[in-house]
Amino acid sequence: MIELAHGIGIPVGSLYTYFPSKDSLLETIIEEGWSEFQTRLDQGFAALDRGSDASSAHPSLYKLSYMIKVALPELFKDYDLIAIVMAQAGQSSRLGEKLEYLASSTRAILLEYAQSCGTTLILDFKGLKSGLAVMLLGSLEAVRLGSHQALDIDTGDIVGFLTAIIEASLGCSLPDVAWVAANKDF
Repeated sequence: MIELAHGIGIPVGSLYTYFPSKDSLLETIIEEGWSEFQTRLDQGFAALDRGSDASSAHPSLYKLSYMIKVALPELFKDYDLIAIVMAQAGQSSRLGEKLEYLASSTRAILLEYAQSCGTTLILDFKGLKSGLAVMLLGSLEAVRLGSHQALDIDTGDIVGFLTAIIEASLGCSLPDVAWVAANKDF
């Protein structure tokens, strides 16, 4: 708390005016950071619903591509948030709720895609959630270590790896979504 207070130029006691404890402060930081990520993801999905070029790929693939190629890299830029999430993962981060949201979103996208292909997809939700936990937490830890140059990889490498796994699993390429990322007004 002392370091934070000095960093923003206020007395330590002032922090306790707004936050009853260090855990409360950390939980607020995590929730605000996650809320920003979730809002960005939801707004991107809505923008894709309004304007994707369905002639080149199914709309659900655009959503998956947006999640992996745009929203996650934005989350990966917040090294401080990642460090806090990883430090608090078993405590006040409510990581289970966040994984539930990602798993539900991913499941809906995959089911929509399967339906458009005329196939039936049976998804083990718990397995999907477990896989996302491994991929998300592994990615966050790799970003954290990479930011300290403990690993010779960067966000682009991690996104490339996640993209390759998804494309191999689906048997198709994820479309370009740069136009959504460029539209900051969605």
